[in-house]
Amino acid sequence: MNPLRHRHRIATALALVLAHLVTTATTAAGQPAPAPAPAAAPAAAPAAALAEQVDRLVRRGSDQPQPALAELLALPAPADVAGRRLLALARAEVLATAGSDGDAAAALGEAVIAAAAVAPALAEADGQYLRALKAQRDGRGPLDSLAADALAAYQRHCGTAAPASAAGAGNAAGAGGTACELRPRWRLLLLRGLHALGRHQADAARQHALAALALARAAADPWRQGSAECQLAQAAAAQDDRAALQRHLEQAQALARRSGDAALVALVDLTEATTLPPQSPVERSRALLRQAQASAQRAGATRLEAVAWGNLSDLELEAGRAPQALQAATRGLALTRPLADHRLARLLEANAMLAQVRLGQAAAARATLEHLLAAWAESGDHTAQLAALRQFADALAATGDLPGALALHHRERALSQKLHTTTREAALAELRGRYGREAQQRDILVLERENAVKAATLENRTLTQRLWMLVGGALALAVVLVLLLARRVRVANRALARNQRQLRHQSERDALTGLSNRRHAQAQLQGRREAEHFRGGLLMLDIDHFKQINDRHGHAAGDAVLVQLAARLGEALSPGAIAARWGGEEFLVALPEPLAPGALRALARRLLHAVGDTPFTLPDGTPLQVSASIGHAGFPLPPHGLPVGLDQAINLVDMALYLAKAQGRHRAVGLQRAEATDAAALRALEADLEQAWRAGQVQLDIDAGPAPDGRADAACAGAHRPEPTLAAHS
Repeated sequence: MNPLRHRHRIATALALVLAHLVTTATTAAGQPAPAPAPAAAPAAAPAAALAEQVDRLVRRGSDQPQPALAELLALPAPADVAGRRLLALARAEVLATAGSDGDAAAALGEAVIAAAAVAPALAEADGQYLRALKAQRDGRGPLDSLAADALAAYQRHCGTAAPASAAGAGNAAGAGGTACELRPRWRLLLLRGLHALGRHQADAARQHALAALALARAAADPWRQGSAECQLAQAAAAQDDRAALQRHLEQAQALARRSGDAALVALVDLTEATTLPPQSPVERSRALLRQAQASAQRAGATRLEAVAWGNLSDLELEAGRAPQALQAATRGLALTRPLADHRLARLLEANAMLAQVRLGQAAAARATLEHLLAAWAESGDHTAQLAALRQFADALAATGDLPGALALHHRERALSQKLHTTTREAALAELRGRYGREAQQRDILVLERENAVKAATLENRTLTQRLWMLVGGALALAVVLVLLLARRVRVANRALARNQRQLRHQSERDALTGLSNRRHAQAQLQGRREAEHFRGGLLMLDIDHFKQINDRHGHAAGDAVLVQLAARLGEALSPGAIAARWGGEEFLVALPEPLAPGALRALARRLLHAVGDTPFTLPDGTPLQVSASIGHAGFPLPPHGLPVGLDQAINLVDMALYLAKAQGRHRAVGLQRAEATDAAALRALEADLEQAWRAGQVQLDIDAGPAPDGRADAACAGAHRPEPTLAAHS
């Protein structure tokens, strides 16, 4: 997968995260409305007019927080509690999305106090709503649960609110009506939809967006309708439903034309640009993003304009135009500084970082990387950390800095392994808890049956004492009952043992491929150690460009490739070999000793042909040519027979795999000989395997994968000594 394309999609998701927040106060013609003088809104103004004016200022506050706050503070305090709560909530909304943490916390407290004077349920709803807005802006916190709790609290309030005085707080439809608390409910629904889109839950996102659209239609609000249609288009794109995507885009475009709202026009253009199919011309995406940026600038929609610049920087990075990408990211960053939008700023900083690497400004880019990693670690966004490390490593490799790329590669592996361990432990804890509950229920059932046996025995004894003539029949009946119950107990015990075996098997196998998982493979290999040293052969296989398969054909296609590759491994390996899914698209193969000379290299060639000779079949029947890169080595290491621990052996094979990737992929690199007589010398070679290869201290076997006609590239096969550059062996 192209990492720049991946970043482009991240920017797409962030664009809609801001969709319902990004707009300025506009008139029906789409031009900024003049700021009213304080005297234009007397304290006795109708509640509906005050609610409309406050809604306009809250929308403006997303892009121009200080002027919007000044106007809100200048409004006279209404005489009724509903009006005072309305103003307090509006000020807190602006500060939650564009203010400092201290100001936002103080405004939240004031809003909750004002809402409590109206109804306790409303105070709870407003508090959860404001916390959800703050969590969305900062990129941390339980956003979805906060939004769900706020919606439930608003529902309780709207079901019991008095219609007579609630109109000023957005309850124009009366108690429990559709328009009750329209602004926060609509905003919370889109927040939940955006959260679901970020977690690839397109169907849930569609349901939330449909509910938001129903609210907007009931209020006859074209801007809110258009924003909801844009989120529905995003959900349709995530489900690859092009017909639904086109339908929602056309409806959003019609709403934008009728309303003349320049911010809505910009949002629709941005949505269309970021949902184009991968094969669409770059010029088309660039033109739509330029239109979106210009429309947002005309509307004064600062956030939306910054998002457009972010998507443009992604597009220019993908096109290999680093100067233009850096310029676009810089312009976007300049717009985000007064908005205190940390998530958008991090995205633009990441784009600028990649552009700096391409332009040779590695030191500045590395400083930006460390800053972003720390910010994402604090917010708990581990996916963004892994993506940034992978993208920076790929960018360094593209510029020829292979040692730097290798160091970042190891950092990514360490973080990924840590996250994998955490996830695995949580899953195992859940399985143990579930198994414990099931075992407890089975024990209770067995005890109940045992009690029934005891009761039947006592009853038989009583009948025996009273009815001597029926002693034989009663005794026979008791024996039959005992035998039946004992048989049931045996059946239950066998079922329990079978379930235990199934659970153990499931914990040792990868659910998708059926191969051993990483933990089980490590346990098997550790069982074959002798004096803490590993003996045998190891191969590490990685599918080339696997993320591109997921991007272009979908995750179902990627899963199909993994399953078919696992089957081909099983056919190519001899009995006794261990094959495991090591992580993602990586597979580990371990061979028992003894190994005949050349057997490991022959197996690596055989695996290259097993992957590359025959195209893989995707779920829709499309054939797909796939290649792989392999690193391998036999232990103890020739020629000195130096013993190596399991972890160090896996690391050496992993480094050989990385050299195969660095030389162009679609090949196998084997560690044949290492001029190291002790552990210290081996660690020195391991620190920079490439340099050791160049110096002749390490001898490698390099075999190219099969060409399209099924033959290997003879130029690469059998290479042992390095030429002046790596390219000579690629």
